[in-house]
Amino acid sequence: MTGAAPAQIKAIHVLKSQCGLSDADYRAHLRERFKVASSKDLTFDQAGVLIDDLRALGGRASVRTSARRASGKYAPVLQALWLAGYNLGVVENPDDAALLAFVKRQCKVDHDRFLTDGAEAAKAIEALKSWIGRDVGIKWATKAEADRLGCTVANLNKQRVLHVLAQRLTVNGLPGFDIESYALLEGFGRVDTLLDSALDKLAAKMGAMLRERLGRKG
Repeated sequence: MTGAAPAQIKAIHVLKSQCGLSDADYRAHLRERFKVASSKDLTFDQAGVLIDDLRALGGRASVRTSARRASGKYAPVLQALWLAGYNLGVVENPDDAALLAFVKRQCKVDHDRFLTDGAEAAKAIEALKSWIGRDVGIKWATKAEADRLGCTVANLNKQRVLHVLAQRLTVNGLPGFDIESYALLEGFGRVDTLLDSALDKLAAKMGAMLRERLGRKG
């Protein structure tokens, strides 16, 4: 098996410097992704993959300071699901650091920045959906369902999170909790007309209520 070419080694170090990746994060990525300690130990094909990884990071600012913050291509989807799990009482820690630990377990990468392939990212996304769904019985929306209702998949999922939250509040100290009445009372309006940001705020309020009744901190 052919080793990494000198030109590849040079490109790797130039790209590492350009994207601001710390030496510790770089070494950790080599160990986790390729099982090597140095770029000189890479095969020609592995070096090509690493170059693609580093190019995917290029131009992103403050990589060093964001080591514990999700910031990759699939971060918005992962963060939305993680916070949904937190509000529903499934996830205990809402911080990105906990999300990144979950991603590492599922995808064997040190940071979600390295999830540049949809199939790889799907391992974490689908595992998170399955975990939350198994615990609280939520049915995640499909594109066909969202199209039929004239909204996005993300918006429909957020609505469904609210309805499951209402069910969980009903069985945890607030019998008969009605999501539509609560949303109107709190000044949000009808749930099916709310934008994503308003749905997030409403979920956060209801999630805090649920965690209090479940005896959770935060």
